[in-house]
Amino acid sequence: MSIRFIHTADLQIGMTASGSGTMASALRDVRVQALERVLDTAREREADFVIIAGDLFEGNDISRELVRRTASVLQHSPVPVYIIAGNHDHAGAESVYRGNEFNPGNHVEVLLERAPRLLESFDTTLYPCSCPESRSDVSPVAWIRKDTATRFHVVVAHGSWTGGPRLQENDYPMSTDELEGLGVDYVALGHWHSTFPDPDQRPHETFYYSGTPEPTGFGERDSGNVLLVELSSDGRKVEKIPVSRYRFLDIDVKITGEASAADLARKLASLESPDTTLVRIRLQGVASLSAQEAIDEVIEKEQSRFAFIRIDDSGMLVSPGEEDFAQFAPGGIASVTFRLLEKREDIDPRLRSRALDLAYRFFKA
Repeated sequence: MSIRFIHTADLQIGMTASGSGTMASALRDVRVQALERVLDTAREREADFVIIAGDLFEGNDISRELVRRTASVLQHSPVPVYIIAGNHDHAGAESVYRGNEFNPGNHVEVLLERAPRLLESFDTTLYPCSCPESRSDVSPVAWIRKDTATRFHVVVAHGSWTGGPRLQENDYPMSTDELEGLGVDYVALGHWHSTFPDPDQRPHETFYYSGTPEPTGFGERDSGNVLLVELSSDGRKVEKIPVSRYRFLDIDVKITGEASAADLARKLASLESPDTTLVRIRLQGVASLSAQEAIDEVIEKEQSRFAFIRIDDSGMLVSPGEEDFAQFAPGGIASVTFRLLEKREDIDPRLRSRALDLAYRFFKA
C-alpha cells in the first residue's frame, strides 16, 4: 500500500502586501488563487489528500468576505484537506476557524486539538500540532506518542526548527533530535516561507518545510513550491513542485561607472516573464551623478515591462565627478553648490550624497 499527499503551508491569505505599490491588490488576490493552484496540483498529481501546515490565513481578524471566499475554494477541492492553525491564524478563542463564515465542507477538517486523527481510508494517523496562541517557547510536538494502529504516521506542525539559521524567541521551537525521535514516516512543517531542506538535494530527511506556495516578499530563498509526498513500503519520496504565479527577485549592482547602467539594462533584458516578476535593485558603491542618472534612465525605461521595481540605494553613495561639474558654468550657482556640499566633512556621507543627488536633479531640470 502507498499514499500520496500534497504538503503546503503559509498561504497567508489576507496579507496586506504593503510596500508593493500598485501591485499590492494583485498580490493579495493571488493568495486565494494560490490555494486554487494547490488543489489543482493535487488533482493533477492524483494525491489522496492535502495537508496545510498552518497559516492558511494571515490572521484571525481578516474580513468575513475573504474567509467565505477561501471556504468556497476549499468546497471544490477534489480531495480531502486537513488544516492546522499556525501562529498567525492560531487556535485561540478568536480563531477564524471557530466562526460561522468558515464553512468549507465536510471533506475539509481543521484539526485544532492536539490529538491523533485516524484516516482509515488511507491507513494513516495524523498528529496535528495546531498553535494555541501566536507565541510559545514550548515545542508543538512534545505531546506526540506514536500509535502503531495504522501503517503510516504523519506529523503536521507549525514552528521553528532549532537547527536552522533563523530561530526567534518563543517561536514554537523543535530540535533535530526531537523531530527525528518521533519515529514517524513524515513531518510536515509550516512557518518558514522557503522550502527547506531542498528534497532535490537532501531526499532522505524526515521533516521538511514546504514553504509558501506564493512568495510573500523579497528575501525568500526558495518559495513558491508545494511538496508531493509519497509513502510506501519502499520508503518515502518527496518532490518539490513549483506552483507560484509571481516571483520576487533581487538584482545587485556594483557601480563602477556609467557602464554599470548598461550592465543593469542587460540583466533586466535577460529576465523571463517580466510581467510577473517583482524586482528589487540593490545599488552598491560610489556613483558619479551622471552614472546615477544613467541608471535612473534604465530603470524608468524598464518600469512598464515589470510587475514592480523597487530601488534600494542604501548601499550607494553619490559623489560628483569632473564630468558632472563640466555640465555647468564654472562659478555658477550649480557648480558652487556642488563644491560646497562636496567639502562638508561634518555632514553624514549618506546625507551629503542625498543632498548632492537632489541638487543635481534640481539644476538639471
